Amino acid sequence: MEIEACQSLGMISNVADIKKKMNQLQQNIADDENIISTLEAEAKDMKESLKNIVKEYESTGASMESYETVLKTIQDTIETIL
Repeated sequence: MEIEACQSLGMISNVADIKKKMNQLQQNIADDENIISTLEAEAKDMKESLKNIVKEYESTGASMESYETVLKTIQDTIETIL
């Protein structure tokens, strides 16, 4: 809408600047979305790894009481992120 208004007023250089900025913002958004997707995938992998490690640890028969609070905090944090 802003671009059309500038064009109708003969503000060609402003239109080019606006289009350039808009394209850069769109590219920045796409880049950020890719980073977010990558980080989400890493977080999910880390969550699965942690779950597997805890299951292995539990299978040894070791006491989990001292770690339950820490593991609950980690789980809550992971769920907040994802």
